[in-house]
Amino acid sequence: MLIGFYQQTSDVDLATNFIYQRIKNEQSVIFIAYNSCGNALGFTQLHSTFSSISAQSN
Repeated sequence: MLIGFYQQTSDVDLATNFIYQRIKNEQSVIFIAYNSCGNALGFTQLHSTFSSISAQSN
């Protein structure tokens, strides 16, 4: 595992499930930025009561 953002170890499965659950349960809003060719450049996820660092409800 790699140490990444916020000095946390990387856990792609945990992160994927966390994002999936937030979308499924309508608990967050995700904005995706695209360039003029339609390629995704990045995204941000807005959620007020969940921590993406600990992957749990606060």
